[in-house]
Amino acid sequence: MTEPCFPPLLSGLAVTGAIDPFDKACAMAALGCDAGLIVHNITADRLMAALVMAPDVPLEDAMAMLPACGVGFQNALGALAPPEVAVHLDWDGGLRINGASCGRMRVAAGGTDPAAEPGWLVVGLDLPLMQVSADRLAAGRAEWERTLAPLPRPLVAVLIGGPTSPYVYNAETAARLRARAERVLADGGTPWLVGSRRTPPGFLERVRRGLDDRLRVFDWARPGGSNPYTGLLAMADRFVVTGDSISMQVEVARLGKPLEIVPLPFGWLGRADDARRRAAAWMFQPPRDDSAPERARLAAARGLYHLRLMQQTRHFPRFHQALVDRGLASWAGTEGPDGTGDPPVSTAAADDVTRILRRIDPLVHGA
Repeated sequence: MTEPCFPPLLSGLAVTGAIDPFDKACAMAALGCDAGLIVHNITADRLMAALVMAPDVPLEDAMAMLPACGVGFQNALGALAPPEVAVHLDWDGGLRINGASCGRMRVAAGGTDPAAEPGWLVVGLDLPLMQVSADRLAAGRAEWERTLAPLPRPLVAVLIGGPTSPYVYNAETAARLRARAERVLADGGTPWLVGSRRTPPGFLERVRRGLDDRLRVFDWARPGGSNPYTGLLAMADRFVVTGDSISMQVEVARLGKPLEIVPLPFGWLGRADDARRRAAAWMFQPPRDDSAPERARLAAARGLYHLRLMQQTRHFPRFHQALVDRGLASWAGTEGPDGTGDPPVSTAAADDVTRILRRIDPLVHGA
């Protein structure tokens, strides 16, 4: 597992097992530990962390750190999640993803007088991580084994997302998926197309039209039966996932199953958006040295950020290439990206990818 790293003035303390970082941080703050300590406990299905602060303002003013940290989390997750993912904050510290409750933030202080400095303040984060549990996989296998077990092998699950900037779902996208399904059929196997809520209506029909009856399809727009997703996670031999769906890529990688990423074409504004994302990834990467050009870059990045002219954001191709470089995925088919969609890019200094992979490592390795 990749250990978290922290900028100057912050330090980390990892705890394990049933230890709650929030309680641990409060206890250490009461004993006089230095401000800037981040106590964290990252497991396969949960991320917990707590930050110790030393306010020099009255408690009623210091409590503003709870919503401030919430906004920080909102911005960080918003930079990594698809643009259609909504992140909202409840007044009591609750976190909501697309309207559903998803963890919380909480706060404790070293005093209760609103007009007095509290001595210390701790803000905690408790976030459930994406994971298909062993029980859910077992249930999926039990439900789908009678259907999936007799199918000709290899059984290849083709997991399809939907249009997400900078990508489009057009005839070229359909042709790439169709070509991959045809190769599975030519090998004597069974491709199973699984759409999502974001998949455009009629798209799966364009992919499947005229193909062998061995091709199976689940279409959210016209379900006509149960969703086989969990059953396929448990029993499929291989997975082909469209490049727009980072969540499904991570889920398959965590299971350690063969994963292929389908590079997608850019829309007519997609190349400009991709250039913006590349520029942001370069501007916001960590300092590589203490040289004057690096200091100037960081100063420019801070200025652009505060002026709201450039925000930190995710970059799909960097993430894909990072998975490939780590041996967690390969490109769909035998050829790599052809330059019209996801060209391979260097990931050595991609801060956004580094943050994502710190979350992936414990999921893949079960730490």
